[in-house]
Amino acid sequence: MWPFKRKAAETRSVSIDEFLSLAGISNTKSGEHVSPSTAEGLPAVMNAVTVISEAVATMPCYLYRVQHQNGKESREWLSDHPVDYLLNECPNDCQTPFQFKRTLMRHCLLNGNAYAVIVWGKEGQSLHPYPPSAVVAQRLSDHRFAYTITEPYSGKAKTYLQEEVLHLRYATEDGFLGRSPVTICRETLGLGLAQQRHGSSIMKEGMMAAGVIKSAEWLDARQMCLLSKPLKKRVSIQQHKVTYTKSNSLLKPLAAKAATIEGTNPSLAIVDEYHLHPDNAVYSALELGMGARPEGILFAITTAGSNVISACKQHYDYCCQILDGEEQNESLFALIYELDDENEIDDEALWIKANPNLDVSVDSAALHDTIQKARGIPSQWTEMLTKRFNIWCQGETPWMGEGAWKGCQSDYDENDLKGLECYAGLDLSSTGDITSICYTFPVDNELLLLTRHYLPEAQLQNPANKNRAVYRQWAQMGWIRTTTGDCIDYDRISDDILKDSQHFDIKLVGFDTWNATHLRTQLQGAGLDVEPFPQTYMRYSPVAKSAEVFVNRKVIRHNGDPVLSWAMSNVVMETDANANIKPNKKKSANKIDPAIAFLMSFGTWQVEHEEFAFSLSNEQQRRLDNFDGI
Repeated sequence: MWPFKRKAAETRSVSIDEFLSLAGISNTKSGEHVSPSTAEGLPAVMNAVTVISEAVATMPCYLYRVQHQNGKESREWLSDHPVDYLLNECPNDCQTPFQFKRTLMRHCLLNGNAYAVIVWGKEGQSLHPYPPSAVVAQRLSDHRFAYTITEPYSGKAKTYLQEEVLHLRYATEDGFLGRSPVTICRETLGLGLAQQRHGSSIMKEGMMAAGVIKSAEWLDARQMCLLSKPLKKRVSIQQHKVTYTKSNSLLKPLAAKAATIEGTNPSLAIVDEYHLHPDNAVYSALELGMGARPEGILFAITTAGSNVISACKQHYDYCCQILDGEEQNESLFALIYELDDENEIDDEALWIKANPNLDVSVDSAALHDTIQKARGIPSQWTEMLTKRFNIWCQGETPWMGEGAWKGCQSDYDENDLKGLECYAGLDLSSTGDITSICYTFPVDNELLLLTRHYLPEAQLQNPANKNRAVYRQWAQMGWIRTTTGDCIDYDRISDDILKDSQHFDIKLVGFDTWNATHLRTQLQGAGLDVEPFPQTYMRYSPVAKSAEVFVNRKVIRHNGDPVLSWAMSNVVMETDANANIKPNKKKSANKIDPAIAFLMSFGTWQVEHEEFAFSLSNEQQRRLDNFDGI
């Protein structure tokens, strides 16, 4: 005979959450049913429960007797008490103390309550945990409690009094039953479960960053079918597609991979945000796929972008040629809403040219606020031009707007700065290119800049140097100092810095450690304080962000140095996952070495002031936003 018995049917009552789950009814607005088991399927929940329960399980549990004598409270550790032995030595014959405490803590976190029956046997007491789903707790009269526990395998139910059950609670409102974080944060967990389920279905065919053909509105399209009685009668609505069985037609989202699109033979295809596509592979695959469809329609919906050599920009140019009558193509219909010129932004009456739904779905007041904000934060200007007014902008978003920097120009020369303290930033470029040093002078309520630029004389005639013409012009005007030969003369730069130290009170020199060992030794030997300036996000981000605010507040002043102004207009910032920024020489339109010297000089000044630490707190950011002077 088979030695094991079949598990008996449980006779306990079913909780409301269990009933909803069995009935397939969701208990959240997201449409997902959240329970301890489904919540633990989220990695964040599972990891949190694991870390907390195991951390608590490693801690010892001590039992104390509280005594009150002469109005004073004292505690006595009952090291020989049976309960102390159970908690720290042997809770039962199946679990170690660690396993027992981890189990109870896990139950408490996920369910809000943890239960263990106190069993008296011939060999003493033991504690046996039960899953919260097997326990029905009830309040008796006179503040007494009872627990009906169903054995998981025998199916037999037994009622215990409160003295027979160890009951741990999480947050409780009535002092009896606890409420778990899963219950308290049910709606948030439901959103996480919905994202996990729908995300897997959307990405099952793969996804390319910034290249998804169909956006999140797909879920709205499915919902519209569910809410429309005529559509529900005619179509089959599934999780990932809508099918019209009468003609064997279907509507579904596609991944932005040409390989998965080829052979689809669509009647209607929509390419969304075409300007983000890295090439025309997806568009071409859809166009070729509907070749056998005489009435096939291919939509491309997009705003303008910043990549002027993209497939979308080429398609845009072709559409403009058709609209201007330069090309003929009766099979292509082009409708473009855009401003003709960036200057038209100043005329509110022209906004409707790029926003035909102005004051219907696009609020003019909100658009006005967006423009004003972009004027104050130059790095957002290009984004506003492309997204709000469909104006194509060449290259990456510039960090500093020309207008903001030009507004900081002031009339002074280096003779006005003699004898004043300053902080220097030195950017040593490659041996054949421009090298700059910048001095920052705190004067009254402003920061005045003074810059020096150096270039090998041979670079002024080098055909490979695309900037040679403007370099020659600046050298003739005295803004660039040339050194003999085809390499930068570091000794000349060192000599000039030491000469400057006789006229200015140089407090500190910040420098990039790359290729600077010789120059650093010379400056230190002459008695100047030097400090490395790490080329990292952590070092640059607070410097660049506060510099942008100081420029907008006109706290920073420059003397119209065209080399520095040119470099500032070239700077493009790169951003990490934590929204930290730093200059990117590869992405920048042209040379940015003078701008790097300025940032290091400004950052070196910040080091000497406590209110400008390496990172900006919320309070520091608030002070920056309201800063009117030093």
